[in-house]
Amino acid sequence: MKGKKEENDTSTCKLRINERKEEYHALMDALPQFVWLMQSDGSLVYENQRWRDYRQLLFQHTGKQERFANQQCDDSPRVQDRQRTQPANRFPL
Repeated sequence: MKGKKEENDTSTCKLRINERKEEYHALMDALPQFVWLMQSDGSLVYENQRWRDYRQLLFQHTGKQERFANQQCDDSPRVQDRQRTQPANRFPL
């Protein structure tokens, strides 16, 4: 059973982690570059506001929402190939 001090330390740690995450997101949203983070299976973890805005404009223009819409069009074939082979090779994308 956890003591009061241990529970308090855990909640303080979680609070600090959430604060850091909010600071990171605020910093990434302020950048003029596109920022996104994907897992090796291609699922999206994070994208900054500039990238969300760009993707929304792209979707409005083309009317298509692709499964791999999180990378630039020129990179799609290369990234899709790496996503298929990455788990077997254990190489980073």
